[in-house]
Amino acid sequence: MVEAGLRVNPIHVIDLAVVLPAFALAGASALRGRATGLFLVGPMLTFSVLVLASLVAAVRYLREDRTDDPLANPRAEGHTEKSR
Repeated sequence: MVEAGLRVNPIHVIDLAVVLPAFALAGASALRGRATGLFLVGPMLTFSVLVLASLVAAVRYLREDRTDDPLANPRAEGHTEKSR
């Protein structure tokens, strides 16, 4: 984000502007017993599980010790600021 000159993460903007309101509308519609809300609850729950799984996988990947990989660890031997 810093290199691109962005002040905010575009993924967060999309989540807050589109996904979160859609979840709220579908949930309210499902609670009222409307067919559209009941139809959308399944795909939205599936989407939530898939997003959660991808976040868990990303955190596990980032926490791995990859000291030999110069791309993952800029302090690895042979990797300098000039080589970027």
